[in-house]
Amino acid sequence: MTAFNIAGDGLPNSGDLTDQDFALVCYNCTAQPDFTLQATPTARSICAPDEATFDVIIGQVSGYDQPVTLSAAGAFTTAFSANPVIPPDNSLLTLGNTNSLAAGDYEVIIWGIAPTSTHTTTVSLSLYNSLPGNITLITPTNGITNTGLAPTFTWQTAAQAASYTLEVAEDSAFNAIVYTTTVKGAEHTLPQDLAALTTYYWRVRADNVCGAGAMSSPYSFTTALIACSAPALPITDDDALGVIIDLLVTEAEIVTDLNVLLDVSHPWVGDLSFVLEHVETGARAVLVDRPGYPDLPFGCSGDGIGALLDDEAAVLAEDTCALSGVAISGSVAPNEPLAAFDGELWPGTWRLTAIDNELYDMGTLNRWCLLPAYEVRLNHDLFLPLVWR
Repeated sequence: MTAFNIAGDGLPNSGDLTDQDFALVCYNCTAQPDFTLQATPTARSICAPDEATFDVIIGQVSGYDQPVTLSAAGAFTTAFSANPVIPPDNSLLTLGNTNSLAAGDYEVIIWGIAPTSTHTTTVSLSLYNSLPGNITLITPTNGITNTGLAPTFTWQTAAQAASYTLEVAEDSAFNAIVYTTTVKGAEHTLPQDLAALTTYYWRVRADNVCGAGAMSSPYSFTTALIACSAPALPITDDDALGVIIDLLVTEAEIVTDLNVLLDVSHPWVGDLSFVLEHVETGARAVLVDRPGYPDLPFGCSGDGIGALLDDEAAVLAEDTCALSGVAISGSVAPNEPLAAFDGELWPGTWRLTAIDNELYDMGTLNRWCLLPAYEVRLNHDLFLPLVWR
């Protein structure tokens, strides 16, 4: 005897139904004979007048053996290598007439119709009919100086572009390429730091299945005097000694106005302290020291630091505590003045100590940077490599 449980609780049905009953479960039942329909690949790109083909797979359920008639609805002419088919079987769908259509993205619905049921599946086709158009570069603008070490590159989209190839080189002839990548959109942030105080050249071309477009005219940019470290280092919980990260810099400069960038993930920034030291000279400054403490028993309960520590900032980091978004962000003044490093020689080892003063909440020092001796603007692209949390 076949039994049904309507309540969906896995138990025999008592016959006492309420509005909580929601599922129908069949015991000792067998699946009804039927067919399945799918196509592979689900998406293709072609260059007209090429034709596009998809393998249509007609599957069998419980020995189903009725003929399945195939059809396709879309802008293209269609042909099936076998039609109708008896499951299980395959049929190759060919989409033609591509040369008469405009370039763009199309969808085609494939129908399988049998005496007892109908099923559909959808495939997509990106159609191109020429090489992609030319590229116009946007940022970094040509000849700009004081860019970040990991700038964000942007350019105007090109007609019929499927992807873009970006190249960054140390020379205008692009014989010394230091970075290249292929991306879908018209923007890319460098995932690695370039050298400080160095001139680089960049260019972009658009590509599609018809071929590669022309390379853009190159732009140049010169990186700023910045030194960064991205350790993604866990900050040890409830450890008065903290964790130490050393940053070695070599450029022969003298510090006249030092600023520091901090990018930190932590759910309760009132636990945190950061101290900067120039190891060779012993000069040091406390950057952040448990924001909000002791006015709040455990300090600021906000999440994360993504800030520029700058002596000229109007607000102390100590007095900043946003409870939504990033707890400490923008330009803030350190607890102790960074003027302690004015006149120092830039080369040497710079040491950041990160301390978590309480239990329970774990954090990570994602990235920190030293920015000496030039004006920093909050909208400057040197901020873009940071992950503001």
